[in-house]
Order: sequence, then structure tokens, then C-alpha cells
Amino acid sequence: MAPGAIARSRTRPIRPERWRGLQPLSLPGRWPGPGEGLALRLLARCLYAGDGSPRRGPNVSWPKRQGAGPVRLTEEVTPMRSPVPSFVFGLPRSGTTLLSVMLNNHPSIHCPPEPWIMLALEALGRTHPAHPAGAGLIGTGYQAFLPEAQRIKALRVFARALYQEKLQIAGKGHFIDKTPRYYCIFDFILKVFPTAKSLFLVRNPLDVAASYKNSWGVDLALAIRQQSDTPHAMDFVLGLELLAKESRRKNKNTYTLCYESLTRNPAAALSSLVSFLGFPMHENIEKFDLEGSAYKEHGLGDRNVLATTTPHQKSIGKWRTTFNKNELAILLTAIGRDTLVALGYEAVANELRDMGVRDKGMDYCQYLRDVYAMHRDRRLLEMAGDCLYEARPLP
Repeated sequence: MAPGAIARSRTRPIRPERWRGLQPLSLPGRWPGPGEGLALRLLARCLYAGDGSPRRGPNVSWPKRQGAGPVRLTEEVTPMRSPVPSFVFGLPRSGTTLLSVMLNNHPSIHCPPEPWIMLALEALGRTHPAHPAGAGLIGTGYQAFLPEAQRIKALRVFARALYQEKLQIAGKGHFIDKTPRYYCIFDFILKVFPTAKSLFLVRNPLDVAASYKNSWGVDLALAIRQQSDTPHAMDFVLGLELLAKESRRKNKNTYTLCYESLTRNPAAALSSLVSFLGFPMHENIEKFDLEGSAYKEHGLGDRNVLATTTPHQKSIGKWRTTFNKNELAILLTAIGRDTLVALGYEAVANELRDMGVRDKGMDYCQYLRDVYAMHRDRRLLEMAGDCLYEARPLP
């Protein structure tokens, strides 16, 4: 389906009380390249180790790549330069690619284009219902063999080994994983890396919606009005609310940065962020040239950033010329005025009020969240097939 296409909402009834606790389901992709088999061997040995601890499990590291040759694993202890990675959380079209490009300019920080690896690891043990070995058997056997606590420890060893390999290739010391839809597995990531630093990038949600429309041709207002079953609307309705809640939590491992501040004074914003990560500021990391870089070759992330060399504010406030009042009312209802204010955009909420834009209230906002939660659960249910082990009760 093209990015701008909107799928019609399915009308088949669903019993949300039965599937409310269904966990995300996906089929992990293969790790391409010469190191694929060895990476999978490492994962298997981590799981067989039982508790996933380095002294009982495999102590495996990747040596730094020399030239263009294949990456080879060596079974020896090579401590990761940084104990745990950090993670960037933000909606698609909120500026996360721009942030990652500038962070990657720091000599101590490696922040490559969207790895998506934690989503693949979270889905380990869950397969498509059409798998010839039997999805239900795979899932049941996997859970019986590896209880949750042991699984988390084993995945921690494996994820750190993957991040370490990339650090050694880049010759840097701290890995930052920027993958927008990590908001879907926020709790899982903190289970695997409980001391990881979480970097939340927030942007005016109306400008996010404008970027969806102007860059991708995705009309979020129309999709939400039709209550269409589309991942883009799920990001906006469900992801925004979750990110707003998590970014407001104040603790030593959480940092929240506004896109508007980042583009207005990038050097100051980055200096504060880099200091939070424990590194000194490096001069001119806000300037970049992505010609021939991994960002250009990777294919994921915001392609618009390839045509720039520094942050700019040209896209700030584009919602004013992108949407009419009816569309703004739909978007405001989906966001929730309280959420908009909590994110730091009270001035925008007041401007909408002065324009005569009225939302339908918190009850209808919650109704939309429930609708998209049902769309999400329906997708999981259709994918789950006979894997009923996935239906876990809420705590």
C-alpha cells in the first residue's frame, strides 16, 4: 500500500476484554550479511546459557572491521566501552532523524539509521501462524524452555553484543538506538536495559501531522475521521499519548527535548543533551553533510534531511497553512487538549481556541484511543492465529 493510502476500517467484531493483554507480534527479519549465521549462533548460545550471564553464557565480541572484509565473531571477552546503550523515543516525523544525525557527529557517540533490532528481539519466539513447524508449538515450547526472567537476561547479552560490534566498527564508545516505533515496546526496552538513558524528542503534534501530509501524503485528519485502521493513525493517537506520559516522568535517566528548541538553537540544545549523556560538547556537531553517508544508503528515516546541512525552522508552524478548521478540530480531538498542554504547547492550544477550533472533549478523545487500541489488538489477533500463548492477562 502506498504511504498515502488509507485502509478502510474493518468492521468484524472483536472481544477486547479477551485480547486486551495481547503482546505485540511480528516476524523478525533475517540479519543479512556474512555475520548472520554467527549472530544467530550467539543468540542461541545466549538462550541455552539459561540465565544469560556472561560467565555462564557465551562471551562473544566482534573485532573492529578492517577494510571491507566480513565481520567475524571471536569468542573472547571484550567489554563494551559504554555499559548500556541509550534510546531515542519520538513519533515518526518528529525530527528524530535530524537529532540522530547530529548526535552521530560526536566523536564518542554512534547513532546510526534506525536499527529496529529491539523490536525483532521482543518478538523472538513468536512466528507467523502459517509457519510449517506450527506457531503454537513454537511459542509454547519457547516459553516453557525459557522463563521470562532468563529470556530478558539472555536478550540483554545478545543485544549488547550487537551494539558492541557496531561500536567497534565505528570506533566510538556509546551507542544510541533511534527507532521511532520503539514507543511500542518501551517497557520491554527498560526490562532489558533498566539503567538505559531515554531521550524523548517532542514536537508540536499539529506540525507532526502536517509533516505526515506534506512529506508522505498521509492525511491523518481524514484517517482519524474515518477511524481507518492504519499504522500512521495508530502512531498519532496511541503513540503520542504514551510518549506524552513517559516523557513527563522525571528521573535521572530521562531527558526531554523539544524539536523547536533543537532547531532554534541547536548548539545549546545539543550541549545540554550531550552533557546529560556524560560527554563533553564537541564543536560543530550541528553541521553535517550526508553525501555518501550511511544515512543516504540506509533507506530508512527522514529523507528530507539529506538535502540539508544544518537544522532549520522552515517547517515550524506549517500546520497553519496545511489544515482547515474542521481538520484541526479532528486532530485536536485525537491529541487531547490536556496532552497538548502537557507537552508544552499551551500557546498552540490557546491559538486554536482563539481561531474558533473546538475539540469534542476528553470523552471523545478517549473513545478514539479505544478505537485504535481495538485496531491494534485486531491486527495482533489476526497475526496470532493459533498462538494463544500470546493472550496474557494484564497485571
